[in-house]
Amino acid sequence: MLMMKIEMNADKILAEQRYTMSAINRTIESAFAQMQLRKVENASGALLYRDSGNARDYGRFGKVVNTLKKQPWFMENVSVWRLYDSEDSDNQNDCSEEDLLLHYHRKQQVGG
Repeated sequence: MLMMKIEMNADKILAEQRYTMSAINRTIESAFAQMQLRKVENASGALLYRDSGNARDYGRFGKVVNTLKKQPWFMENVSVWRLYDSEDSDNQNDCSEEDLLLHYHRKQQVGG
């Protein structure tokens, strides 16, 4: 199982009024839909996307990550960005977890 969790900083977005939550959510949803990755409904308000069972899903998640990490509207407003990965389980608690937000912020700090 591959799954990505994204939470945007709605308070910051609303206060700055440079973007709207609906426009950001539509753009993110479109990026995942183009890669044929499924949205999972979540009561918390987070955006959750998971694999479709295709052998190419890992590469498709990679394409979405590479696109989002280059977008200032995303990087300046995302508060949670995690990738969950497990080959043997569909349980999020049995997965390895990578904090993509922390990873890319560190890379920016060292000039990468």
